[in-house]
Amino acid sequence: MTRYSSKKMVLTFIFMVCYSIFYAQSFADFETPETTPLVENGNAQVVDNPFQDDINPSSKVLRYEKAEGNWHYVAMIFSETMNFGNSTKMTFKVHSSTQGRVYYKFWNGSSVVTESWAHNYHNMPEPNEWVELEIDVSTAMGMPFTRLEIAAGVDNNSPAIVYLDDFKFSNPMAEEGYPVIDYKIDPLLIYTDSTVTFDGSGSFDWNGLELTYNWDFGDGNTLSTSENIVTHRYASPGSYQFTLELTNTGGKSASESTNLFVFNYGELFSGLTFTNTVSEVHAKVEGVFQLTKTYSNPYDPDIVKVDAEIIPPDGESYFMPAFYYIKSVPDEAGLWVNDPNFQCWKVRFTPQQEGTYQIIIHLEDEDGQFTSETYELMVFSSQNKGFVYLDPDLKNYYRHSTGEHYLPIGENVAWSIKQDKIADYHDHISMLGENNANMLRYWTVTFASQSLEGRNGYSYYEGIGRYSQQAAGLLDSIFELCRENGIQIMLTMFQHGILSENVNSNWDLNPYNVANGGYLDKPAEFFGNELAKTHTRNLFRYYIARWGYSTNLFAWEFFNEVDLTGEHMNNPPSWVDDVVEWHEEMAIFMKELDPYNHITTTSISGWLGHPLVAPLGQSNELDLFQFHTYGDKVTQSLLHYYNNMLGITDLPLMCGEFGKSGLAETGDEVRNAKWVTYFNHFPSLHWNWDKAIEQGWYSYFAPMAAYFENVDLVAQGNPTAFSFNANVENVKVNGMKTDAGNFYYYLYHENFEENISGVVLDLTEFPMGYYMLTIYDPVTGDISDPQVKTHIPPFRNLSVPEFNKDIAIKLEFKEEYMHPVALAGNDQKLPKNSVIELSGEKSFNPKGIPLTAYQWSLITQPDGSNLIIEDPSLIEISLNPVFGGDYRFALTVSDAEETSLPDTVNVFITTPPVAVAGENITIPVSTDHTLDGSASFDPNGFPLSYLWTLAVKPENSVNARLDNENSVDAVFSADVPGIYRITLVVNDQYQDSEPDTIDITATTPSHVFNLDKQDGFKIYPNPVKDFFILETNRNMVGSYMIELFDISGKVVWNDMISEMTAGSSRSYYFPNSLESGIYFLTIQSEKKSRFYIGKIIIAF
Repeated sequence: MTRYSSKKMVLTFIFMVCYSIFYAQSFADFETPETTPLVENGNAQVVDNPFQDDINPSSKVLRYEKAEGNWHYVAMIFSETMNFGNSTKMTFKVHSSTQGRVYYKFWNGSSVVTESWAHNYHNMPEPNEWVELEIDVSTAMGMPFTRLEIAAGVDNNSPAIVYLDDFKFSNPMAEEGYPVIDYKIDPLLIYTDSTVTFDGSGSFDWNGLELTYNWDFGDGNTLSTSENIVTHRYASPGSYQFTLELTNTGGKSASESTNLFVFNYGELFSGLTFTNTVSEVHAKVEGVFQLTKTYSNPYDPDIVKVDAEIIPPDGESYFMPAFYYIKSVPDEAGLWVNDPNFQCWKVRFTPQQEGTYQIIIHLEDEDGQFTSETYELMVFSSQNKGFVYLDPDLKNYYRHSTGEHYLPIGENVAWSIKQDKIADYHDHISMLGENNANMLRYWTVTFASQSLEGRNGYSYYEGIGRYSQQAAGLLDSIFELCRENGIQIMLTMFQHGILSENVNSNWDLNPYNVANGGYLDKPAEFFGNELAKTHTRNLFRYYIARWGYSTNLFAWEFFNEVDLTGEHMNNPPSWVDDVVEWHEEMAIFMKELDPYNHITTTSISGWLGHPLVAPLGQSNELDLFQFHTYGDKVTQSLLHYYNNMLGITDLPLMCGEFGKSGLAETGDEVRNAKWVTYFNHFPSLHWNWDKAIEQGWYSYFAPMAAYFENVDLVAQGNPTAFSFNANVENVKVNGMKTDAGNFYYYLYHENFEENISGVVLDLTEFPMGYYMLTIYDPVTGDISDPQVKTHIPPFRNLSVPEFNKDIAIKLEFKEEYMHPVALAGNDQKLPKNSVIELSGEKSFNPKGIPLTAYQWSLITQPDGSNLIIEDPSLIEISLNPVFGGDYRFALTVSDAEETSLPDTVNVFITTPPVAVAGENITIPVSTDHTLDGSASFDPNGFPLSYLWTLAVKPENSVNARLDNENSVDAVFSADVPGIYRITLVVNDQYQDSEPDTIDITATTPSHVFNLDKQDGFKIYPNPVKDFFILETNRNMVGSYMIELFDISGKVVWNDMISEMTAGSSRSYYFPNSLESGIYFLTIQSEKKSRFYIGKIIIAF
């Protein structure tokens, strides 16, 4: 049963008389004068509810006008002093015309009682609808208040109309009906035969029911009584588990336990008690002990240094620091609360051998050095995986100390801003575990109360070297959650903001800051200051002591984005050297003190040209280097940074954070980026964890984990990455192949389109053999049933099944192919009248036995063809096809034992293309004319090439010109009048067409007309039999000449046109003496300006 601190419980008990049998209490619902406090600000008034719905069917609500700007409150003033009593939760409803955050503030007179965001800083209720908000008020239990202020629309400067209603207090614990335990033990340092007082008077029942106190002192003595204070004496030294159980008259019970240490007078060490029921290899062993001495700061190794000497069965002893521990647990609201009744020393380590271990405690303080007796522990074998290390055989890969390969698949979950942090982390870690992810990146940051040190007075913190047991208790729980879910922790011990003046600065929360009682004027001084280094080493010693045991600790990350510390872009010249030297010193310190030699790392932001990046990349002590990237093209940005980092450092690389500019990445982009980075030999962790869990992206981890589960690339030998564009547009392929003959593919559409079909993978380079084919859907997680695929030279391609967005494929080599192999040769395309020649000479037998027989067959041929293979048993055959079209042949070969699978070859006999040069034409001399061969075609559908040739020209032609003769539209220009003949031949890569010709008649320039000039006139019908109609859309003033020319340029008919108005028309008859043919008609003014030039066909 979770309980609260004793101070809080006493206050709660005082006010229980007024709040017994308390489940929920409305203190402002505006329905009656008794539940309507005075209101002020924002033209506040009680009105009818204009938006009644299922969320808020109330009749009356409070309305206020939030003015333009920010932080405009409405205030509710209570005529009598109110009290939170035993309330832990407040709910109320809000309806706002704009979206923004909501802030509340309770006052008692002129003092603030409690204030915060509702529900939290990130919560912004949807506008124009009723929303119920829930607030934790457990920190104000038992406290009076007289005024409540609500500010809606915070961080939205627009004015708004806001409605509020149904302010209620409640306590879920009261509804559950369990009693609450609160006790004190005095003294905490217990000697044999001394009186110990157990005070449970702070315990209570939420609903005022009578309680029975069941005391179990852990030494075989128990007591059941209504008394809440009892005493007891312990006869022997040792560690005892004390338990208090409370039972109310309603039958509900709660219990709390703690360990007590009892000493003989004059002893320094208590006995070492192991909390494990059974101790196993590669599992945590925790020993608990107490000292009779007390210290001003038990976290400071310069005051008291306690180490455990661990002696394994092989006798190779090592030391593990011990640490001071105060029990801390979350209360009902999720706030971590220290238990002053349980303070002790602990040692945690992980056995790596089975057998008997010996443990000796060593203590050093101002009085000298002291050693405990030797304690023994039996450790049993297990199947637990060991610590994760870099794979010694290949950079960027990882392996457990027990031999299993490890591929980091996971997410950043750097901090939680929620009050109930462990519940938030439970959601994330459980979801990661359910989807078989195996990594989480966690920051120990002060602004989220997750660091061990912070500014004295802020949150849980007491300054330098006073390590927050609340933050440590949270991290203990996170390690346990990760162990249960098989997740490794990248533990980031410093974030850039705590040591930055101008990038996400939290310098005001840093206890090293001189303004907070520290000794650093500037954040940049941290790296070169020797006292700061000493304090940092002390802090890291505590990290190793408390969490260094864990096989779920992936790495010690010294800094997140260390290049952003100090005064970014304006650090002193010595800063780079100081930062690099600091990392070298701390990495050496960690390796010397951490007996399990966890990976050490640090990370940088996205500016690879920063002067710190290259020297850090040349570190001799760091094991791993991390970079971060946020680009508009997520996957391309990751690959760009990785490839650039390869030129900066030889250290193994990981992308510790990635996303998109403005954190606007989609789930498709995140999934694609992670797959592609794995196929390029480096892991990557996405940054925006809240977005990931809200939008269901954690489900993408399961297909990745399933795909790589048994893929030990390093053990397979020489994993080589490759990539190419598939045969379908916008489909990319990333792949890996290994010396084991296995091939791995990840294919995706660049725009993540669906129903992608027609993709074919070329398997020509595959070694001959049997392969296991398995197909994975990275979105849904669907996995095909594995099937055996025979790969021998006749079978060269894999048709990828239709997929949506992306697909992953495994082709894993199973065994060699040991049967005869027929090779009929490559497919052929031949021109008509060609001889088909086929050869099986490249067929072979992997068994080394000679081939004894060849057998050809003609499977298909064009309709009407009667082609026959005269002797199908020959190695080489020749055939003379008559018809064009497709011919398909098959070849099998045999040895004395068996016959091969057939290999097929396709032969396509092409049909010649057809050239079409166009109709004969008349053109003017010395002008360019474009020839058009676009009507040419190939019956086979092959692309064509063109060749135009000037075959005939007048005798006196010297400078006739034919340009672009190899294009579909050559250009011809005649130099003298006469007849020219041009020939066109087209080719389809296999054969030429028959030539086609065009005759061109060239005339003198005086008869050349611009047929495009037809301003304002229309001639019809055309062709003309007896007459034609001239229609105009312009007003014609004066006289106009209309003339008809034959193709030689001779005028054969004319007439005059008098004035015409727009929209009018006239008819004209041609003389019967004209012959049928092509003529040109012109209309021109008296000033010889032509308004119309057109071609007319006369057909008498």
